[in-house]
Amino acid sequence: RDRIPLAYLIMPFIRTGTNIMKWASHRTPFAYASLITPESWGVMQDIRDDLSGKNGKVARDTANARIFVGSALSATVVSMVVAGVLTGSPPDDPKEKSLWRLQKIQPYSVKIWGTWYSYQRLDPFAMLIGVTVDLVKAGEAGMRGDGLDTVAALIGGAIANNLFSKSWMTGPN
Repeated sequence: RDRIPLAYLIMPFIRTGTNIMKWASHRTPFAYASLITPESWGVMQDIRDDLSGKNGKVARDTANARIFVGSALSATVVSMVVAGVLTGSPPDDPKEKSLWRLQKIQPYSVKIWGTWYSYQRLDPFAMLIGVTVDLVKAGEAGMRGDGLDTVAALIGGAIANNLFSKSWMTGPN
């Protein structure tokens, strides 16, 4: 993109996806994993430095507060999924998918006063919400006893579905 002058017109936001995923991951307990990964990997180095106190007490407290607020948002999302007012990716089962169509349920949407509204354009929050909703579905599959391989596939699918359903991942149309 840097070598071709007009490439910026086609791909102006090349780092958008990375930045949104980074934002979302810094607001989940997953951020604490940065403390146990080898420093040489360079994975999430900024959050590691914040959480370890290397960047000071204020940065550490801010990072912990982000994780707490993100976790609180996720807990709220879980309760909304259980209440049936928040959806994630559409079901894979054709029967369930047709049931969704009959009930006019939309994927990646919230139900407000009987009408479904998409939350997909609310990034970076939408990434955190969508992954959480799909992880709830993975947990339900685990509770049904669908098997570890199915649950692992659903977890991977949760992240992939939310990532690849974004408008900034579709490229120029």
